[in-house]
Amino acid sequence: MFKKLNQNNKWYLSTGKCVDDELFMFGLQCESDHPSRSLIIDPYDKNYTTCNVFTEEELQEIINHKKKSFPKPPDSLKKSLNQYNQDSTVKLRTALGNNHTFHSDYNKEESSDKDWITLVIFSLVREYENGNMNRPHNERWYQTHIWSMIESCFDKLEDIEAVGGESACLGTKKRKNETRTIGSISKISRSKYGHKCHLIFRQYNNQHTAPLEFGASEAKSKIEDESGTNFMNEGFYKLPRTLKDMLDYLLKEINFDHRSEAIRTVGFIHSGLSSTLIELDRPTKYISRVSRCKTLVISNSVDQFGTTVLPVILSTWVCSEVVKEVFEIISSKNKSNENDIAWFDNCLERRPIPNMPTTSVSSETAQKRLK
Repeated sequence: MFKKLNQNNKWYLSTGKCVDDELFMFGLQCESDHPSRSLIIDPYDKNYTTCNVFTEEELQEIINHKKKSFPKPPDSLKKSLNQYNQDSTVKLRTALGNNHTFHSDYNKEESSDKDWITLVIFSLVREYENGNMNRPHNERWYQTHIWSMIESCFDKLEDIEAVGGESACLGTKKRKNETRTIGSISKISRSKYGHKCHLIFRQYNNQHTAPLEFGASEAKSKIEDESGTNFMNEGFYKLPRTLKDMLDYLLKEINFDHRSEAIRTVGFIHSGLSSTLIELDRPTKYISRVSRCKTLVISNSVDQFGTTVLPVILSTWVCSEVVKEVFEIISSKNKSNENDIAWFDNCLERRPIPNMPTTSVSSETAQKRLK
């Protein structure tokens, strides 16, 4: 597939280095199934500087190229959050009493975000009061008691939900079964499943069309930094590949038209009380780029509630807004001349799919499942 890629569509840095070629050559040298084999560039992967693939300056250029900005919260949302910039549960409960949204004249369109913030704050106050933030817990506890804020944040979206319970990625499933055929010389192969994620941001399934996916999150109960084995496997390998599979099918949905550069997928890596927001986009024709926000850690001490909890709540809101934004782009009509009737001439023809780098097939994960 790589040989079929158009040289003119490759990504050349100011130093003259071709990102596509460098990733391909590095992937050939890797004993492990590194994301570079899928033409995924993660500027925060230390392999690139350690193995002299890119310099720090080149990686910074990769980070900045056509960099997308995150949705900015309105002042009203920031004011709502800042009212809970407190250092005790007593003060937080007082703020909740002053700012609650349980009104008879509640308007979802105007107050859904404020209502969600109230729900999250109240839930976390109870965890602090009951001493749960000072105790170790299993993975499921963190998902239901802390990171449930993500699922509830998506309640405001009419067409998208955050699907929990180790849901399998449909994008990965489609990719794994693309070469599946009817039985011939050998029997028909079994259908393969996609990666299981703790949360998937997915279009509601109306059973009429295949739902689109916009992001995912992975979680572990034990807090780790970026050098932790679980964090590296989930955050630098599994999640970027999953986000790429999702992105591939979003781009197919819009036929790789002019909207492609605006499309991105998002996700979280959760490790105990820590949270890292991750984004994947395609700034050039073939390269998928990972962008990472700084890791946020919720303090187990309520006196740091404002400085540690509120940024996490804000990052959750940002994630939902990115998904909302991408869904609106996907759903928007591809602008064309409404009086042009020429499109009828080939509307029944199957369009050829352009040559695009596919996500690599990992023999390592397959071997792990067999053990």
